[in-house]
Amino acid sequence: MSTPEPTTTPPSAADTIDPALGKADLERLMPRILAVPRERAVLPRIDIAAAAIHAVSIGRQVKQPELYARFASLPAREFDIRHVDDLESLARATWYARVEQDTADATSREAKLPVDLVDLATAVKERMLKCAAYYFDGTPLQKEVDDIRSGTGYRDLASDLSRLARLYVDHAAVLSGDTKNYRASDAADAARLAAGSSTSSASPARPRSGAAPTSPPASGCFSSIPMAKSPTPLAGCSGTRAERQGSSPSTPWRAPRP
Repeated sequence: MSTPEPTTTPPSAADTIDPALGKADLERLMPRILAVPRERAVLPRIDIAAAAIHAVSIGRQVKQPELYARFASLPAREFDIRHVDDLESLARATWYARVEQDTADATSREAKLPVDLVDLATAVKERMLKCAAYYFDGTPLQKEVDDIRSGTGYRDLASDLSRLARLYVDHAAVLSGDTKNYRASDAADAARLAAGSSTSSASPARPRSGAAPTSPPASGCFSSIPMAKSPTPLAGCSGTRAERQGSSPSTPWRAPRP
């Protein structure tokens, strides 16, 4: 068995992936992917695109002569060297598949929302964020507010509204002192917009990484609401961000806004 030539580019998690290579890898490896028993398939709880980019770097690293030789020395009954040979290609194929799914989601019927619904939900989220950011700045809850602010797309919009509603309920005594952005009805409005119809038949949202989500599932929350005559597609915005650790539930104190 010949040892692969060393890579010329140092492995890096920031490496970009050529979509053409990803597509070719996916087509070539599809028979192997489909051969994986269905019972071994698991729902990923990570940022798949980010993990795939990192795996590409690892795939290049393990092909360095010294490392590759160590893997190749293992008995075939204990380790299949194809795992080393194909890691980079499988990672590119995974990245390409996720990009294609995100594109399909963004252009599907379920990803088209009424313009007035998007505008209302966005306005409520932004107003609640301004209020929460002012009072929670420099407190343990700032991380959660920052994470909510980073959301994009209709799935994140639904989840973020649900999280903001929870913050408003848990810390009403603090936030209600705001005279500029606080509205007593925002918590209920955010929860209503996030929840949508309980009879939604839309598919579940892809979970974020980390702990189990504390908010209601985001997908389907908006797509379950009756469609307007002129829906707008949120092209390119259907993916979700990787979930980071939540904040302490302790109630912070901040002086009322003058």
